[in-house]
Amino acid sequence: MVESGALGGEKAAEWKAAHANNETVKTHYERAAQGHVESMAQLGFCYREGTHGLEKDRTKAYEWFKMAADKGHAASCTAVAIAYMNGEGVTRAVARSFYYLGMAAACGSEHACGMLGYANARGANTFGVDNVEASRWYFAMQNAPMKDGNDIYRKRAAEHLAAHPYVAPPFPPNPLSK
Repeated sequence: MVESGALGGEKAAEWKAAHANNETVKTHYERAAQGHVESMAQLGFCYREGTHGLEKDRTKAYEWFKMAADKGHAASCTAVAIAYMNGEGVTRAVARSFYYLGMAAACGSEHACGMLGYANARGANTFGVDNVEASRWYFAMQNAPMKDGNDIYRKRAAEHLAAHPYVAPPFPPNPLSK
């Protein structure tokens, strides 16, 4: 009756939204089962944020993100890294977190580059302070194809690069050119 328009109002709108959410989640599950990486990632986001009618579940979020990350999905690699960093849905493992941050950065995640820049600039999580390496990662943020960063990391990058401009190291001389 709601779909035909015979029933309306707030309850009908809620029913329509719930129905749409169910269809979206169902579609993501079907596509994920077929190997569609973006659907895996979207299920991870739905579980992490508790959206589209799903309850927040950090363990399920991690599992979906991990499947997508293992297929090279940049945002999922970042999400897995953060899960390991904070022990959300998985046992905390800082070294593994940085492994996934490296993967995410290699896949083009702006946010992962920013996190690596910050870790080097602050000496966080057993990193020593390395302003040259921090500048390299902050500089990489600017050219990262996936603009998944946030204003906090962009501001940190701008401030760091203003104080420590990135200068690409020269290539070593070719010993075979003599």
